[in-house]
Amino acid sequence: GQVIPNGFDTNSLCPDPERGRESRDALEIQQKTMVIGHVARFHPMKDHASFLRAAVEVMRQRADVVCLVAGRQVNLENPAFAGIVPQDLEERFRFVGERDDIPDLMQAMDLLCLSSAWGEAFPNVLGEAMALSVPCVATDVGDSRDIVGETGIIVPPSHSAALARGLLDMLDRPANERAELGRAARLRIKERYALSRVVEQYTELYERLISG
Repeated sequence: GQVIPNGFDTNSLCPDPERGRESRDALEIQQKTMVIGHVARFHPMKDHASFLRAAVEVMRQRADVVCLVAGRQVNLENPAFAGIVPQDLEERFRFVGERDDIPDLMQAMDLLCLSSAWGEAFPNVLGEAMALSVPCVATDVGDSRDIVGETGIIVPPSHSAALARGLLDMLDRPANERAELGRAARLRIKERYALSRVVEQYTELYERLISG
């Protein structure tokens, strides 16, 4: 059978640096700070613990990094994360809870991290970030590798050291190279997963079924 992927409205999901600046201001993040984003509700399969461990490792090596973390029940009060983030680094995390303005938050990110250990089929969060020209560092689960392609970095799941290396690799690249990856990411979503493209595929499929 034919698998038709989820579609993204790349007209409404469009890079907007001004909204990115506004989001940063609202979160008290300086414009020159590097922002690693993470968007997922609390669930063991999302493996926030590996993400937080990786983020701590990254922060130990780079003083210019802040993590913007959105998702229901994701904060340092959650007992599942006890003892992972040292007190001296807590101020470099922004836990914003469940939000309905995820695209605005993504505009404030320099890169997005997907840390899931399992259970993802087609992670929409990757497509959304990529449509907004945000390059991704993702674990090799579900369709992540297919979605990201050459525009980001894929690392093994449940391996916080590998995740930290992937994040540092992306952060260490020159700004123009990251921007180029972001542009390539948006183009990839437009070419492969744009809503109009997916509608076309459904139309072709139905026409074949009807005339079959």
